[in-house]
Amino acid sequence: MPVKSARILDCVVWYNTFTAALSNRALTSLNVSSNNLRAEGGKALADALKDNKIVKELKIASNNLVYDSNNNPDMSGVIAISDTIPTMGAMATVNVMGNLMGKEQLAKLQEMLKVHPTLVSLCGIAEDATKADLSGLYMDADDAVILAAELPAKGALTSLDISANNIGDLVPLQTLPEGWSGPNQYGNYDGPGGTFAKAPPGSKPEGVIAIADAIKNNGALVKFDISNNALKALGGVALAEALKDNNVMTNLNLAGNMLGIKQDSNYTSDMAGVIAIGDAIPTMRAMTSLNMSKNKLLTKEAGKVLGDMLKAKSVLKELNVSGSGEGMARSERDGPGFAKELADGISANRALATLNILNNDVGETGAELLEGAWKSHKTLKTICGASDELDLAGKLRNDLPVVIVELKNNGAMTSLNISWNDIKAEGAKHIAAALPECK
Repeated sequence: MPVKSARILDCVVWYNTFTAALSNRALTSLNVSSNNLRAEGGKALADALKDNKIVKELKIASNNLVYDSNNNPDMSGVIAISDTIPTMGAMATVNVMGNLMGKEQLAKLQEMLKVHPTLVSLCGIAEDATKADLSGLYMDADDAVILAAELPAKGALTSLDISANNIGDLVPLQTLPEGWSGPNQYGNYDGPGGTFAKAPPGSKPEGVIAIADAIKNNGALVKFDISNNALKALGGVALAEALKDNNVMTNLNLAGNMLGIKQDSNYTSDMAGVIAIGDAIPTMRAMTSLNMSKNKLLTKEAGKVLGDMLKAKSVLKELNVSGSGEGMARSERDGPGFAKELADGISANRALATLNILNNDVGETGAELLEGAWKSHKTLKTICGASDELDLAGKLRNDLPVVIVELKNNGAMTSLNISWNDIKAEGAKHIAAALPECK
């Protein structure tokens, strides 16, 4: 009974809050995203908004609307919101992303969108929007499919940020392979011989595939951030195919996507996505900035792919490959080998101005190779990602050899902070040896 009373109190509080806010006749935009409203809050909001003729913009993303306060499935809040939106005569955009609504409910909302006289988006993107930020909303593959369906109509969109979501999730086939069942109570699928997986064989990253298809048909997008979405190898392949021969995009952020890892694993290497991206970038004639950091690529093989990309790409000015070994087993990392192949690519490239290769354990050997490539390069200004100020306080890790090279060769550096790094006397000697070359 106390739990039930708490739920009733929550509903009353939410309803009173929303009713008070909506009594303001000037209120045209309401953002209650990321407030853990859950089903109870969703129903309260829906009740307060019913027949509203003033609110044009509603953001209710990432609110756990499909769960009650005890984490039990409860679609009542989503259903209430879905029933209320058609009664809102002025509504132009609503953002329902990141609520784990599922295909069926999202499909119903799409049908409602088609017949609503003023509503143009379920993702919060206005018809004439030039920028869209959907980062950190816990969007899943189903949400990505909805977004992809809207993108072709957003012809003015030049910047799209969908970073820090779950778009790379595998989506199981509707008909499971023979011998497989699930999902079980933990969300896993059980297979023959006691095997189990997050997704059975044949599953695809449908969210990435849908977004890739939409991007391919968007001719205005200049800046695209899809970092931290666990795209992995298959996602990289799908995206690369869409990006090939794109002559408009200038900035692409693919950081933190485990591009060098097999789709159904967090550790098994698979270079297909990296190779596909490496092949696509040279065909993108406007691409000047690429972030490939933190993708589990600290191997000689991955270094060669990136090096070959640099050899073939003449207009790329910024490349970030920092932290390429993060999440990899120490035995699998090859910082010096990675640096050697990258240095070969730098030597043949004539446009690169900024490289960030920090946190890659390249060692003295790798640092020397990079220095050699830098000295023969006419436009490269930094290998630490910062041309004039470098702040590595408390985060130098094993990068002292790279910082020494930077200190010796970056004539524009005005500030270096490597405090709180315990470099000891030996490190101080290396720094001291480089200082005369800074005069």
